[in-house]
This record gives sequence, C-alpha cells and structure tokens, in this order.
Amino acid sequence: MSAIEVLLGVGVVIGLFARPASAADGDIDVMQLQTAVSLELLTIATYQAALTLPFIKDGNPVIVAFDETTMMQHDEHRQAFSAQTQALGGTDQTAPNPKYTPIVEQAKPSLTAPIDVVTLGATLEQVATETYLDNLNRFTDVTARVLTASVMGVECQHLATLRAVGALIEVGAPELIKIPLGADLAKLPAAAGSVAFRSIRAHDHGQPARRRSRLMSDLNLNVGVSRRQVLIAGAAAIGATSCWLRVATMTTPVEPVPAQPAERPAARLRRLPRRPLAATSTWMSQSSPLGLKCSLSARNQAALDAAGAGSLGDVPPAVGEFVTVALAQHQEHLDAWNSVITGAGEPAVTEPNATLKPTVDTEFAAVTDVEGGARLALLLEQIAAATYLSAQSVLSDPAAIELAGSIQVVDAQHAAVLLYVLGEYPVPDVFGKVELAVAA
Repeated sequence: MSAIEVLLGVGVVIGLFARPASAADGDIDVMQLQTAVSLELLTIATYQAALTLPFIKDGNPVIVAFDETTMMQHDEHRQAFSAQTQALGGTDQTAPNPKYTPIVEQAKPSLTAPIDVVTLGATLEQVATETYLDNLNRFTDVTARVLTASVMGVECQHLATLRAVGALIEVGAPELIKIPLGADLAKLPAAAGSVAFRSIRAHDHGQPARRRSRLMSDLNLNVGVSRRQVLIAGAAAIGATSCWLRVATMTTPVEPVPAQPAERPAARLRRLPRRPLAATSTWMSQSSPLGLKCSLSARNQAALDAAGAGSLGDVPPAVGEFVTVALAQHQEHLDAWNSVITGAGEPAVTEPNATLKPTVDTEFAAVTDVEGGARLALLLEQIAAATYLSAQSVLSDPAAIELAGSIQVVDAQHAAVLLYVLGEYPVPDVFGKVELAVAA
C-alpha cells in the first residue's frame, strides 16, 4: 500500500459522511448523497490540480485526455447526486469531503512524477467505489440507490484504467500507454491483464469477503424472496466463464490482429429483447443473471478447449492473463450465488441463460481470432454489468444488494480492460447503462 493510500485510509468509510447542514439533512439517503457530492468535488479538484503540473499537461496525451474526460464525468456525477439530494429535500453539498480534503492537500507537494498523480487518482477512485458499494444497501430511496450503483460502475472503470496505467509506468513501459495499442498489444506484460481488477475493499474476486458469512446466512434466511433474487445472478456467471476459456490456454506472445473499428459479433445479441427488470420475482428467474453467469462460465471452458487446439491463433500474454483471472472470478461469482441457493435447500443453477444461449452459440461459432472473441466477451461483460445494475431497482434484501453491486464492479472493470485491448476508450459512458440488461 502506498503512502498516499495509507494517508487516505482506503477501505475505511466510517466517519466519511458529510456533516448535515440541518436536522432535515439527517436522513440516511440524503447524508449518503451529500457524501457522494463531497467526494466528487474533491476528485474534480484533484484532477484540475493535476492538469497544472508540467509533467502531466505536457506529458503523455492519453493521460491528459483521460484526466480531462474523467474530470468531466465526475462533474456529471456531482450534478446528478446534487439533484437527487435536493429532490429528497436535502441541502446541496458545496464543499469537498471534510475527511479527505486535508489529506489530499498534504499529499500534493509529493506529486513530482506521473506515477504519483496516477496513484493519487486511483486511490480517490477506489475510495469512491468502495464508499458507493458500501452505501448501496443502506438506501431506502430506490432512485438514489440505482444512481449510486450507476456512478459506481463508472468510478470502478476509472480505477481499473489508472491501475493499468500505473502498472505500465512502474515496469518502465510508458510508451504502451496509448489508444489504440495495435501491434503493441503483444508487448504488454502479462500482469497488465489482471492488475486492473484486484480486490475492492477486501473483496476477493468481487465478493465481500469481510462480511461473506453474514451475507450468506442473511440470504439463506429469506428463501421465498432471496432465491428469486439470486437465480438471475447465478445464470450470469456461467456465460462469462465460457467465453474466455477458448483463448486462455494460448500464451505465446505474437503479433495480434491490429485494433479496427469493429462491428460484428453481437449484432444479433443486441437485437434480443432488453428492458429494465420489472419485479424482484422475475429477476430471480433462471432466464436472468445466474443463467447468464452459467453461460459465461460454460462458454469460457469451450473457449479454452478451442484455444488449445489453436483455432484462434496465438494469444498475447496480457490477454491470456486476463482470461485466466476473469474466468476464475466469474466462477467465484457463480459459486457465491449457488451457495446461497443450495444453502436454502434449492438445486444449484447449472444451465446457461436460455434467452442468450442460442445467439451466443451462433456468434461464438463465427469467432476465428482473439479480437473476435474479445468483442463477444466484451458484450457479455456489458450485459452482465447492466443486468446487475438494473437489478438494484428491484432487489430488497440488503445482502443481495451488496453482492450484486460487488459483482457489477468486477464485470464493469472486465469491460474496461477489454475496451482498452480492443483499441477503444476504456470508460466511454458517463453513467452505467441498463439498455443491455437481460429481460426476465
């Protein structure tokens, strides 16, 4: 852990709430929204300060563009949180977070190189991601919860990008910080394929380890509702795992297919019915994320087998590392949800999502190289993240809300890495989207 991370106390959100301006602002929803505004204000100010540093403003143009774009996105988040605060009758927060502002000010004199700025930015993004994840199951206002989850899905992608950039700087390869990578994708160190989505607040592979035992027991006590709430999530894990197995055994570093404007695999997937999930009971049906996770897991296994046969060509080290780690994470997501289901006396979900499977199978059969596999996997990761985000509007069990949010973070970060590998901007959206959410 860096000195900046120690100063900021990453992982600790107790005492973070902005002080309410009046008794009317003591409502937990309003307090959490005010805290969110205060964190956004601090992060905006930090990125603004970074752009005044000569080694940033006159340095790598990709880092400058990321700084400017991210600052704009954070301001959009601030405005949205402020609007919802006032919609709930609260006072708008206008000052940066009182807990972390002095610490950031203390850290500024030590910003003497790009890695210092990247580390500070990553730490603030982690604080925001962890705070929003930690607060999700405390919201009583559904609109505020969904907004927070939507913003969380973007902040975690900022974090993933900064971690990847920091890793390249630390290994002495800043020239690889560019979009698109093109043929240089093969030069990325293997670690670049997984450093972007390591644990969030002591979460292991997207699961809240700190409270996992309590979470599982809480969900198991709510068989009638919670089983419905988790069936959809388990389906999502099977699909994510299978998409990548086809390439995971290929680790020979060779020239990859240069990134191009791509459109192909997924046209039919995008035409499948999508709509926000209508009710808790339907969200838990097997045609939603548990089946989607099953689809991803099974598809990844098939991918590994095909890659072993050499049908996709050679796979760059970073892509091979990504596949291996992402596969393990999706399997853990599936196992977590299935632990809930079997603990409640119900059979585990083992079948892929029935709505997606036929189209995914067809598209997968047409994949002939790593780029094609990555594009199909990207779409499935985006579908999974969108489905978990959409679920926040119908979930009621606090433990289910937290688990769904923690997995949303990991799937969104997978998507950010895939976008970068494919030569696209890793954080293209200001807010998380639900258009691709699986319809129950």
